[in-house]
Amino acid sequence: MENSSADVVEMADSLERVVIDHPHFATKTIHAGQEPDEVTGAVMTPIYANATFKYKEPFELYPKGSIYSRFGNPTRDTLETCVAELEHCKYALCYPSGVAAARNILTLAKKGDHIICIDQSYSGTRELLAKVATERYGIQTSFIDFTDFEVLRHEFRSNTKFVWFESPTNPLLQVVDIERVCQLAKEKNCLTIFDNTVMTPYLCNPVDLGVDIVWHSATKYLGGHSDVMMGVMCTNSKEVHDKLRAFRIVEGPHTSAF
Repeated sequence: MENSSADVVEMADSLERVVIDHPHFATKTIHAGQEPDEVTGAVMTPIYANATFKYKEPFELYPKGSIYSRFGNPTRDTLETCVAELEHCKYALCYPSGVAAARNILTLAKKGDHIICIDQSYSGTRELLAKVATERYGIQTSFIDFTDFEVLRHEFRSNTKFVWFESPTNPLLQVVDIERVCQLAKEKNCLTIFDNTVMTPYLCNPVDLGVDIVWHSATKYLGGHSDVMMGVMCTNSKEVHDKLRAFRIVEGPHTSAF
């Protein structure tokens, strides 16, 4: 039996609602953050190779303008919107490397704070926490086995600020119960920081399991490995995003528009 034109229109409307309300990963990858250029109509965001941006009027920026590319750049803004969408987050920040992202996250801690980190963490994370956080800034770090929850539970202190982990770990692929770790951290009023480099948002969205801050070495699987050097941080917390963005502006670890 052939469908009537009204049936076809109704099916098309239903399909459109599904696409809009529940976009597939590939759809979000292509379209999230992308808006046609207002001047040329280009459907892909141009590469804005600008260091500075002109004010439209005194103290008034253009609609998509910035002040200086260290503060913001339309090309980078588009990428951050896209990655945030893929990670089921409201906010994202991009950096020149994964370790730069981790270093920026570390600015949320201060001297005297304590971090619990998985002992199978990526070597760059371990070096950052052991040699920079602990030796240079007086931030205590414990590296422990996250598969033993009794050990993890007893490691919390009154000054514990973060629970920093990944699953599967790089490179030994140790698997950890992400949701259970997050539940324990929330009981202790600690932020959870999760390295999602190995799984990528295609296979895992840690915030759906309770993680507060997700970061990537986008140099690896997120970027395809070997042709991009980049790091990413994603969160649903405006407070965390605003603090990290402010520190990124001050310290300067931002990506170029290329």
